[in-house]
Amino acid sequence: MRQVDENTEKGIKGFWHRHKETIIMVVFRWWLAAAVYFFVGWGTELALYTSIVDMIFILGIVMGIVQIVIFNPVVYGMFNVKRRGKIVNKKYYNRTVWEGVLVKVAEIFKCMFVMLLVFLTYQGINSLYIMIYHVSDTFVALPGEPVMFGLFFLLFYSVLGGIYDKILDVIENDSTKTGKEG
Repeated sequence: MRQVDENTEKGIKGFWHRHKETIIMVVFRWWLAAAVYFFVGWGTELALYTSIVDMIFILGIVMGIVQIVIFNPVVYGMFNVKRRGKIVNKKYYNRTVWEGVLVKVAEIFKCMFVMLLVFLTYQGINSLYIMIYHVSDTFVALPGEPVMFGLFFLLFYSVLGGIYDKILDVIENDSTKTGKEG
């Protein structure tokens, strides 16, 4: 019985040691997304008096700026960030001015697109609830709140990052194959 407990304990400790930096980065990104929603979505009159398009637009811009100004410098300064199996910290710090500008603009547009996906998720869940339970069209089953918002943001941001990495892998593998044939 004690052997099983030691193996389980080693497994948990081993998992933590292998993935500690990734877990911290994920929790930090979630926390920042939740904080942005808390301060912008709940802390301003934006959610009460403007259209949902304005809300998505402003949240996307603010989240993109937070990623650029807070998340990326902190994470790239503290951890060895791995992407596609390679550490990319050196690449982050050795960008040309134009590469840096393009990456930052792309980050803002990515965050705006993620905000749209998060909004559509909330709309879909609430519409599905209304359809299934036949309640009033004004009923909100899942209102916007920071914890779930942060989880939805993290989910879609990670999925888009994974899709981008897969596309880069395909392009890289395709260029390697054509280089060997030619």
